[in-house]
Amino acid sequence: LPTVEHDFAFLVKQDQAVEEIIKTIQNCEKKLISEVNIFDIFTGNNINADSKSVALKIRIQPQEKTMTSEEIDQISQKIITEVTKTYNATLRDS
Repeated sequence: LPTVEHDFAFLVKQDQAVEEIIKTIQNCEKKLISEVNIFDIFTGNNINADSKSVALKIRIQPQEKTMTSEEIDQISQKIITEVTKTYNATLRDS
């Protein structure tokens, strides 16, 4: 079955451990999220001094059937909700 990759960038506190964010994302859909990788951590221009931007690539691997865009959107929304709620994070516009 085809995998789906989705990129997210979150603004979090400077001292937030990225490993914790990755674990939270993996726990959103343990059976479907096969990989979570950091591809950028950015501080500086347009970001508050006490914050950093963490960009993550998330791979969703369907197990039984090709996923609809609605199902993918539901997983994406769950990830956004969990990360923003748990870490007081903000989703950055891509």
